[in-house]
Amino acid sequence: MARGLFVEPFFGGSHRAFAEGLVAHGGHELELLTLPGREWR
Repeated sequence: MARGLFVEPFFGGSHRAFAEGLVAHGGHELELLTLPGREWR
């Protein structure tokens, strides 16, 4: 199984759902590195 790092600078809403789904069902061992999902401006 491949290992990887998933970097997400906006961990909220659909970005969070995508990242968590990828970790749960992606078929690889992924570690999440995230920042809070708040306004980016």
